[in-house]
Amino acid sequence: MASEDGKIITFNSISDPFQNHHYSEFHLLAFRVNDNHKVELIANFPGYLNYLAVSAHDRVLRISANNRYILGIKAFPLPNTSTNALDIIEQCVRYDLKTKKIDIVSEAKSGSMKNTSTRFGDISGDGRYVAFDDANGRLFLK
Repeated sequence: MASEDGKIITFNSISDPFQNHHYSEFHLLAFRVNDNHKVELIANFPGYLNYLAVSAHDRVLRISANNRYILGIKAFPLPNTSTNALDIIEQCVRYDLKTKKIDIVSEAKSGSMKNTSTRFGDISGDGRYVAFDDANGRLFLK
């Protein structure tokens, strides 16, 4: 995905292209095209090591107009105690390209992981507000 002005480019990679890793994790990579048309890596957010099936769900939804935030869907492994299997919960996350922090914007008010997945979302131009839905069709604004 590219920002509206074409200066930020993001994509998912199945491994860290800057390391000699095995294909065991996804990385969300963000690049900036500077005024001299040089491309520089500005963010490398790793997925879950050894949870390839989980991280394969990660995707970018939108880049804020100020090019500071990336809104995405990040999958988290959630153990299912009744089936002894691993469920996948997709959450709406905001990646801050300036501070390199990830904010799970779709978490519950208590700070715990919601037990329903997020499907779609959008971010305001300055990145302060995020709208998203959940698998039950409810709409949220944070």
